[in-house]
Amino acid sequence: MSVPPSASPQASPLVARLEALLGGGPVFFHEVLEALGDQSYRAVLNAWSDLREAHALDRDERGRYRLGPPSKFG
Repeated sequence: MSVPPSASPQASPLVARLEALLGGGPVFFHEVLEALGDQSYRAVLNAWSDLREAHALDRDERGRYRLGPPSKFG
């Protein structure tokens, strides 16, 4: 069994927060920004990029993001 990316020592706390947010169900990107309003937009985008390397992000029929399985390349 593999260790989730957020559990690794090098994963940022912001990436872990994104994982938790998306793990709770599909969300629109503006909801991500609202939930992480204490962070700069740049920090959120950097964490989003790190998360995309670790997980395949998917979108539902309404355009909401959801967490996919761990990436084979991350």
